[in-house]
Amino acid sequence: MFTVGIICGGPSSERGISLNSARTLQDHLNTTQLRTQIIFVDQRCEFYHIENRHLYSNTPSDFDFKMSEISTHIPRSQLREFLSKCNICFPVIHGKFGEDGELQALLESMDIPFVGSQHQACKNAYLKDRAQDKLQENGYATLPYLNVDTNTSQELLAEFWKKTRPNSLIVKPTNAGSSIDVFKINTVEELFKTTERLLRVHQSVQCQEFCQLPEITMNVICDQNQQPVALLPTEVEILTNRTDIFDYRAKYLPTTACRQHTPARLPNALIQRCRKTAEAIFTEFKLSDFARLDGWACPVRGFICTDINIISGFEEMSFLFKQTSLCGLDHEETVYHVLDNACRRQELRPIEERAAHTNAPKPVYVIFGGASTERQVSLMSGRNVWFKLIGTTDYQPKPFFLDKSERVWQLPNSLFLHHTVEEIIEDIKIFSEKVEKIQPIRKEIHQRLGIQKDEVMQPCDQSLPDWIRQAKQEKASVLLALHGGIGENGTLQKALTQNGVPYNGSREQASETCMNKNTTISIVAGMNHPDIQVQQQKTLNQQSLHTCVHDNTFAQNLWSECNEQAEIMIIKPQSDGCSSGIVCLRHAQDLQRYAQLITNQQGNAPANTFHNQPTPIELPTTSAHFLIETYIETDDIIVEDSQLKHTPKHGWLELTIVVTEKGGKYQALYPSITISSNAVLSVEEKFQGGTGINLTPPPTSIVSAKQCLHIQTIVAQIAEQVGIHQYARLDVFYNTQSNRLQLIEVNTLPALTPSTVLFQQALAETRAIQPRDFIRKLVAESSC
Repeated sequence: MFTVGIICGGPSSERGISLNSARTLQDHLNTTQLRTQIIFVDQRCEFYHIENRHLYSNTPSDFDFKMSEISTHIPRSQLREFLSKCNICFPVIHGKFGEDGELQALLESMDIPFVGSQHQACKNAYLKDRAQDKLQENGYATLPYLNVDTNTSQELLAEFWKKTRPNSLIVKPTNAGSSIDVFKINTVEELFKTTERLLRVHQSVQCQEFCQLPEITMNVICDQNQQPVALLPTEVEILTNRTDIFDYRAKYLPTTACRQHTPARLPNALIQRCRKTAEAIFTEFKLSDFARLDGWACPVRGFICTDINIISGFEEMSFLFKQTSLCGLDHEETVYHVLDNACRRQELRPIEERAAHTNAPKPVYVIFGGASTERQVSLMSGRNVWFKLIGTTDYQPKPFFLDKSERVWQLPNSLFLHHTVEEIIEDIKIFSEKVEKIQPIRKEIHQRLGIQKDEVMQPCDQSLPDWIRQAKQEKASVLLALHGGIGENGTLQKALTQNGVPYNGSREQASETCMNKNTTISIVAGMNHPDIQVQQQKTLNQQSLHTCVHDNTFAQNLWSECNEQAEIMIIKPQSDGCSSGIVCLRHAQDLQRYAQLITNQQGNAPANTFHNQPTPIELPTTSAHFLIETYIETDDIIVEDSQLKHTPKHGWLELTIVVTEKGGKYQALYPSITISSNAVLSVEEKFQGGTGINLTPPPTSIVSAKQCLHIQTIVAQIAEQVGIHQYARLDVFYNTQSNRLQLIEVNTLPALTPSTVLFQQALAETRAIQPRDFIRKLVAESSC
């Protein structure tokens, strides 16, 4: 069987993104016709063979500390023998070692075929100092720049600063990703301090004039004759004053800080000029198979290239997939196009045709989006479910987008690849006009890449009741990938049941009950379980919060009532997502600040508004009630330099556990310890690949096997008490000193994002369940 060795990880800060890229490749390549082997490279550039289940971790830190237990080390002396068992290798290490030519040189020395550019091309293109010098020498447009190392004097830096005034400067490492350690500089003193700081970590940095032209990024892939074809560029629009830089968060995490427009909002003539330049640069640097070029679109000078990314990201909504989807290629077709061409270039035998659907695959309506504060997580869940089911032969998934007005949309694939619900809604309005404008360019790309399909589906919408009737008419199952709001509070469950349409998850009553955190806690309190500790909660309505804003005495008295037992409290919506609107309060002024934000319907709390809150937090605008309860300080657990460090405090741990139900029998999977870098777990730490750490199953040095079983038993009992059907995820605190558990909440439609803890726990079972099989099981066991 044709075997692809996926090489991921690496020493850079982008190794979490590398895991995302490897996961996408694994999902689309591991089929009945093709097999994958996962080769993980750690931070010391040691090679390990790992099972594919570890790709579904949030970050490499989830398993770094236990590599000796879960992997097979491959010494350099045995690396050639191991890799030669693969027909071809597909490196997706981003940044240092993966893109600077070092890995490619190693593979070349062992005569191992691989996807992507040769080592010398990588070295010349990826290293920013070499790349800008080569571009300038060959007459390509560049911004003013200065390459800086430890021998560069402050006088030279000051002179460059004067030349670029009144513009600001960008300072970035020459050997790092396009979003790693990038800083905007506004004073010469900042310039001195920043370059000095960066040079302690990096060998050299580059200073470049800050540009205010439209920022664009373009993927280039090759046709069957190895000729480069630039795709339609994406424009990055920064929307907030938080940053002027397209940073790591804006690039990889759902955020309203920026918006990505594919294609770029440029005249066709300028788009074509930029594409032609990108193709010329690809050829100039002797690149192979694919690459991504970042830069600026200038009406006078054309494309100004500032970064050449040798290995563009393959995460689900990456620039590559956004741009190929607009040309008519889905994710699988894109991956196989790159792989097939790399095989052809190296005269390897072609890959067999992919499996076709059975005669009558069952339709599955996957619905996601919505208006809740968890709508962006829903977008990730729905998209992932859709992609996973595409890879089956017995199901025919159809994605549907629920907008904020409860209209259901059927959309062209490219619209589902936006980072946020808001981007989708905006793009729906202009999609027809946009496609008509770029049709000549699409046609040219189709001809050059040999893409046969040309028809573009137009967005169309219908009411929610009409959509349910359509599902019934087509005898479809509905897969609810909605979180919060009408998708999880029993509303949609009731409508589907009444219409006899099968769906996943709990029924109306349990969904409604669990959506209300206070009601759920009351039911659990009624169990009178000796090992369950019930937290005391105070409920506040909108009127109380409104009074807090204007009445200092009322706010102070209310705070005094709440914090009799602790100095720090938590406030959260009574019926919203597990990480939505949750902040720490330390005094009455914090309570007033929160009340002000809610009363003004501000929508989010800017970074550092509250204690230990370095990133923005989305706030609800429709919640009627809020809960205040004691903040529980958990033990310190960190993974650093591949070492797990546990510092006990009071014995409390935050855990999340998936429970499955079938025929009235409940089973709790292995728990995961969830580790937050801040006061409260963020949405990103819980659901976004590349961020947050989950320890699945818990290390026995922290939670013993007996305690683990104890937790699973109690959690299964809680799930049965609240009436869970099919599956759910429970978030709890557990005290390893007293062996008591405190429920936080029950999620009746847990996230199904690519690296969700649900998949990690299913894979950790003795009889591991692959993510695609778990989703197929949800569909197969759907009922109404």
